[in-house]
Amino acid sequence: MACGAFPNHPQEVEHFKCFGGDSIADPLHFFSLSISSFANDKSIDEIIVAKRGGDFAELKSDSILFVTQRVKVEDEAEEHIQKHISPVLLQRNCIVCLGIMKIKVKLLKALF
Repeated sequence: MACGAFPNHPQEVEHFKCFGGDSIADPLHFFSLSISSFANDKSIDEIIVAKRGGDFAELKSDSILFVTQRVKVEDEAEEHIQKHISPVLLQRNCIVCLGIMKIKVKLLKALF
């Protein structure tokens, strides 16, 4: 059974190996990502992505690449969350990462 990070990646293989990382020298953190299309109320859940970097994070999988270009914190983050995301996240000391995201066509087709 595939882990979702890359096609045919067996669950018993550690995630860092499929991303070419060394668990000691090149630490990776893994997250399960969901992508939603609010236009038609569809979503794709459980896409495994690898995260590198601190606040200026990079998320990467077989079908997604996100690179942070700007970080908003404190009042600026709160304003951005209020205007563009969800008030549920207010007052949680969130960091907002803005950047370029590339999504492969096959993933987009599943949303639309």
